[in-house]
Parts: sequence; structure tokens; C-alpha cells
Amino acid sequence: MYASGIAFQLIARVPDLHPGQGIPSGSDAMNLGSRIKPGQPHRVRLIVAVDPQRGQYGLYGGAILSNSSSPSDFPEDPNTPWLAVGSDHCRRTSDGKVEFAATYFLSPVPAKGRLIFNVAYPEFGIEIADISIDAAQFAPGSSD
Repeated sequence: MYASGIAFQLIARVPDLHPGQGIPSGSDAMNLGSRIKPGQPHRVRLIVAVDPQRGQYGLYGGAILSNSSSPSDFPEDPNTPWLAVGSDHCRRTSDGKVEFAATYFLSPVPAKGRLIFNVAYPEFGIEIADISIDAAQFAPGSSD
């Protein structure tokens, strides 16, 4: 956590099916970043809902952010939430896995409500997964 926002990583580890070969590439490699890369026709779907409200038919409202947004979509109002992606990588781990990862940055630090992260990557059999976090844990003086 930083004064201006929260950095977090998406990480996927899969068995290394071909340890004697190079790192997976092209359509065999996960792309946890935000851009479609040459030879890699897909990417993870990441949606972050900042302070949505629960209504009769589910969640609505709040700021809806996506990793498919352009980095030039930076809002003029510094209090408006935005999501940026930094570096991404692929490497072999010592336990026989291949690790794909990307770093994201959410700004400003949410002051209240919930953060709901929705992640899906159907090309690799990952259906929609939701993670919900209480933003109060990011408040100054929080011990969590």
C-alpha cells in the first residue's frame, strides 16, 4: 500500500509440462497483463468494482474498472478511481511450476465500502472468480 494507491499482483502457477524446453509462449502462455501481445490472442479478464451497492438484483453502482482500459484513460479528478497495469512476467519456479504474474495499481486508496475483484480466463478453464475485500482495512491506522 502506498499513500496514492494499492499495488497488487495476479499470479497463476501451472505445472511445467515441458521442463526441458523454453518458457511457454504464444497461445500456450497466460497473459495476466492488460495488452494483447503478438502471437498471444487472449488475456485475463480483470474487473474491479470499487464501493458497489447491493440491491434487489445484485450489485450495482460504484466505479467499475477493467484491465482492458487504456492507460491514457487516467481521470482528471484525482478522487476518481483508476486501475493501471505495470510489469508482467513468466518464469519457472523451483517446485516444478511455471509462474505467470502481472502487477496492478489501484488509485486512490479506497476509503470505505468494498472492493470486488472479478477474474476470468476461459482460454485456460478459469471461470469467473470473485474476491471481495473490505476497504476499511486500508484506512490509516488499520492493523490488518
